[in-house]
Amino acid sequence: METSNFRLLIRNCDLPPPVKIYHGLKGEKEETRIIEANPHAEKLGLLKALQLSQTRAREAEKRRLSLAKERDMVADGLMRESMMASAYLNWVRVLELQVLVLNSRLNQQEDDQEEEGMVMDWVISLGVSLGIAGIGIALAWRYLF
Repeated sequence: METSNFRLLIRNCDLPPPVKIYHGLKGEKEETRIIEANPHAEKLGLLKALQLSQTRAREAEKRRLSLAKERDMVADGLMRESMMASAYLNWVRVLELQVLVLNSRLNQQEDDQEEEGMVMDWVISLGVSLGIAGIGIALAWRYLF
């Protein structure tokens, strides 16, 4: 279990694998033989690890820039949508005010027409009454005088 975790840790690390891993007395002779055979292996491993690290850093920077660009595009889209929604909401409010004004004008006209109708009713009834009274006076005048 420990060796698999160690190998996983080594595989995920940018640095080269450690040169000296203690394998007991048997492994010491073998390690010294490997180190003596290639003295620049450690430097080459470090350079390779540095190159991998820089490559990963460049890739991470590219990903960061693309994600920042995507975030800005989403933020701009949300801002544009919210502005349009606000404009539509204000438009609806203006339309509601127009409907309210038109309804009040219509009600006022209906009230004026009702008042005019009542006045006309009074005028007509007065005219009819005076007409009947006038006919009565005319008939009485003719027969009485």
